[in-house]
Amino acid sequence: MDASPEWSVRTRRQEERLPMRGVACVIEPDGFSRDQIASSLRAMGFTVHETGCGRVGEFIAAQVRLNILVLDLALPDVKGLMLLRKLRRANSALGLIALTREPLSAIPMTLARFAGADAVLASPPSNEALCLAVVETERFEKAAVSALPAKAAQH
Repeated sequence: MDASPEWSVRTRRQEERLPMRGVACVIEPDGFSRDQIASSLRAMGFTVHETGCGRVGEFIAAQVRLNILVLDLALPDVKGLMLLRKLRRANSALGLIALTREPLSAIPMTLARFAGADAVLASPPSNEALCLAVVETERFEKAAVSALPAKAAQH
């Protein structure tokens, strides 16, 4: 899937004009939940891209330098765990928050952690839970960067 030049240029201009806390992406098929999560992330200071489609979300992640990605594991077009694993391999510094519709079952949570999720939340997440997951993900990211040798962190 190729990006239209207009979309890429417009997105880059937006990032340059609005240097905020970072850039986030929400991949959630349920429109109401997606809007709620995106609003929460905007309130936290993120520029947010939203989609209900896993392939479009993967495309956005390839085009935009993301800090946080919130991904529902139950996507209509791709398997959420496979997409999670693919995104983790593509960007080890990306904060990945997985959403599961089975919060009381340990199996989806364990599988999401093994696939590379930094946090796993029940879908739809409360604002408090999402905020805590974002803060924890950012803390983990800063600790990983500071643990790198000085040369590797500069490159």
